[in-house]
Amino acid sequence: MNQAIYVCDEDCGCLEVYGPGGNGAGISGHNITINGGNIYAQGGDSSPGIGLYGFYGTVYDLSFNGGNIIADGRGRYGAAGFGGGDCTNVNGVYIDGGVIKAKGESSGPGIGGGQMFYGDGGQAHNIIINCGTVVAASTGYGIGGTGNCSNIQINGGSVNASSIKITPVNALGEEVYKTVITLDGVNTEIHVTDIRITGADYYNIKDIFTDSSGKVYLYLPEDSSVVSIVAGGDEYSGDIITTSDGLANAVFEIIDTEAPIITPGEVNRISDTDATVTFTSDEAGEYYYEVATTGSQQPDIDTSGSGTPCDTSEQTISLESLSAGDLDIYILVKDAAGNVSEALQMEIPAYIPPVPGIIQFDSSGHDTYEGYNGWMIGVERSEGSDGEVSVSYAMADGTAKAGTHYQPYSGTLTWADGDSSRKLIMFTAYEDNIYNGYLDLTCILSNPNGGAVLGEKNPLIVRISDNDPPPVPAGLKAVAGKGQVVLNWEPVKDARYKLYYSTKDGEFTEGSIVEIYDDESYTMTGLKNGTTYYFAIKSGHSLYYSALSPSVSATPKAPATGGSGGGGGYTPPVKEEPVVEEPADKEPVITETETPGLNDISGHWAQNYIEHLVKKGAITGYPDKSFQPDATITRAEFAVVLVKAFGLSGEGKVFADTAAHWAKEYIATAAAHGIILGYNEKEFGP
Repeated sequence: MNQAIYVCDEDCGCLEVYGPGGNGAGISGHNITINGGNIYAQGGDSSPGIGLYGFYGTVYDLSFNGGNIIADGRGRYGAAGFGGGDCTNVNGVYIDGGVIKAKGESSGPGIGGGQMFYGDGGQAHNIIINCGTVVAASTGYGIGGTGNCSNIQINGGSVNASSIKITPVNALGEEVYKTVITLDGVNTEIHVTDIRITGADYYNIKDIFTDSSGKVYLYLPEDSSVVSIVAGGDEYSGDIITTSDGLANAVFEIIDTEAPIITPGEVNRISDTDATVTFTSDEAGEYYYEVATTGSQQPDIDTSGSGTPCDTSEQTISLESLSAGDLDIYILVKDAAGNVSEALQMEIPAYIPPVPGIIQFDSSGHDTYEGYNGWMIGVERSEGSDGEVSVSYAMADGTAKAGTHYQPYSGTLTWADGDSSRKLIMFTAYEDNIYNGYLDLTCILSNPNGGAVLGEKNPLIVRISDNDPPPVPAGLKAVAGKGQVVLNWEPVKDARYKLYYSTKDGEFTEGSIVEIYDDESYTMTGLKNGTTYYFAIKSGHSLYYSALSPSVSATPKAPATGGSGGGGGYTPPVKEEPVVEEPADKEPVITETETPGLNDISGHWAQNYIEHLVKKGAITGYPDKSFQPDATITRAEFAVVLVKAFGLSGEGKVFADTAAHWAKEYIATAAAHGIILGYNEKEFGP
C-alpha cells in the first residue's frame, strides 16, 4: 500500500484497517486525504496508524477534512499515530475538520515524525491545525517529534495535546498558548457552536466538541480573553485570560436565559377586604404582584427592585384592604439571572357570604316505646351547607327520668363543608314492667358553631309509650234510668276504654262494645225498660289492654207515677218524660261518643279515613288530642292497624325477629291472611 493516494469522503462509512505483522502503516502512503467516515487505523511493527514506515524516509501531505478518525501507532519502537514510523520524518499534516484522535507508541508522537534513534529521523514540519477536535497523546510529544520541528500552527479547533515540541503559532505568526475552559455540569461530549473571544483576530470553531468532562482546549495569543461559549444549545459564561505559561484554566457556568413559568393555584375570597391566592413557580426567585379591577388594563409591574423571595413550592399571597367586587391579580416571578416570567392573571371573585344553614330536628315530635333500643332521633341541616358546622345535644327529664326510664345521651353532631345529610341521635328507653302511661322528656340542641343557627323545631318532645298493660278500671258503677244506664268508673292514666254490654252476665263479645276516649263516664241509651243489662270495662294504652273489670248490672225502668191516698197526703206533681213504645225485639240503640276531637287532622286529605279507623278502634290519637297524620309508623304498627281495622283473627307464623316483639301476634295474624310479607322466611323487619 506504499506510495499511493487514498481518499475517503463523508460517504465512506466505517473503515477498520491494520498494518502488516512486520513494518507498515495501517493506511500507508503520501498524499492521503480523508474527508469523512468513521476510520480506525492501527500500524504494524514500529509503524504509524496513518502515514509511512520508511527508515530515515519522509511522509508528505496527510490531509484530514472531516470524519471521526482514530490512528494508533504500534511496535517495538516509537511510531506516531499520524505521521512516521521509527526514524521516519513527516512534512505536511493538515487538519481542517473532523474529530481526530492520534496515539503515538513509546516515545513516538501522536502527530509527527517517528522516534529518532540516530541520524536525521523523527522530524516534523508544517503541522497545521485550522479547526476540528484533536487529541494527540504520547509518552513523548503529543505533536512534533524527537527530531527537528518547524511551523506548527494552530488556527482554531480544540487541541488536547500532551505536549508540543515547539511553541505553536497562528497564521499571523503569533505564538499561541493552551487555554482550557470547563463547562460546568457537562459530563459528555457536546458540540460547541459559538465562542466569544477578544484579543485574537481569528479563531475557527468548526467541529469543536468538548471532551467527556466538558473541557475545550483553545490555543490563543497571550492576553486573549474568552467570556462565553455556546454548547449543546446553552450559553456558558466566565472570564479567562490566556497566559504565556499555557496554564490558563477556568470553569464557565451556564447562563440562564429561561424565564420562570408560573402555574396558578387557588383563590379564596375570605371577605370583601381579604383574600388568599396561591401559585407555583418552576424556578426560585422573587415574585411581584398587583391587584386591579376586573376588566381594567393589565398593570405595568416594576421588577427592578426587590420582590418577595420564593422557591419552587406553592406560594401563598395574603391580600388585605381589597375593594369589594370582582378583581384580578397579576403575578410576575424574576429568577436569579434576571429573567422575568409572563404575567399570571388570576380572577378574585366578589365575596359571597357563606350560608352555613339551619340545624333543627327533622320532626315536631318523637314517639317510641318502653324497652326499645336504637330508635334514632333525626337532626337535619337545611337552607345552606357552607363550611363545617356543629351542634351540641342533650336530654332533659320530664315525667321520664334519666337512668330509670331512658339513657341520657349527649354529645356533638358535626357536618363537613357541603354536607347536608341527616344526622342521628341514639335513643334508648328502658323496660320497667310498671305501667306509667305516657312518659316524656326533652331533647335539646344548643351551641351551634360555624355560623349555623337553630331552627324552630327545637327542642324536641320525646314521648315514651308504655308496653305494659294498664290496670283494670276500678269503681265501675251503673245507674239505671228510663231506657238508659249511666256508667261511671275511676280514670286510668293515659288510657282509653272499651265498655262491654250484654243481657247475659259474663257473655261479653267484641261485637258489643263501645270505645270511649278522654272520659270516665258514659250514658247508654235506647235500652229496654225492665230488661237487666250487664256491663264490664277494660282500659287500653297503645296496643295493650287490661283485663276485663268485674261486671255490674242495671235495669232501665220508667219513672213511678204519683196517686191519691186516704189521709189527704200531697204528692207533688211529677213532669213525666214521653214514653216511646218500642217493639219487644228491638235491639238496644247505642249512642256512641263522638270521635275525640283530634286537633291536627281538620282539612287533611285522610281526615275521613282517620276518623273511621278511630271509631273502629284500629288506631288512636295522643293524650294531647293530636294524631300527627304525617308521622311515620313501623311495619309492626301498620300490621296492628290492619288486623284491627279488618277484625282479623287466627294464628300464623312467628318470624325469627318478632319472637320477642310486642306485636308478634298481630304480625303473625296479618301474615296468615296474606296481607303482609316478610323480607324472607326468617325476617319481617318490624
